[in-house]
Amino acid sequence: MRRDDYLFNRGSCFSLVGPGRVALGGICMGLDGLLHFDEINLNECYENDNGSLQPGRHFAHSCNSWDIEIAPPALNLVAMCRGNHWFLAILRERVRPI
Repeated sequence: MRRDDYLFNRGSCFSLVGPGRVALGGICMGLDGLLHFDEINLNECYENDNGSLQPGRHFAHSCNSWDIEIAPPALNLVAMCRGNHWFLAILRERVRPI
């Protein structure tokens, strides 16, 4: 099994949740064999670097209108982010399983 496939083999029902919708939530199969709801704060994982999503923190400070795009085996974070000329661009960054 490829690492990217792992996310879809162990989880489902992905959506953005929580205040500001910056957390990726989903139902995941635990090591105990039971289903659990879990979430990861994407705002603590990605940043806007001049209009490009990069590993880091606080992308929500300079991006808006973000959502997830489910296209197995990828789960993309799609956001409108400002660059150095204050324009908005549609960006896609694959959300990788931990």
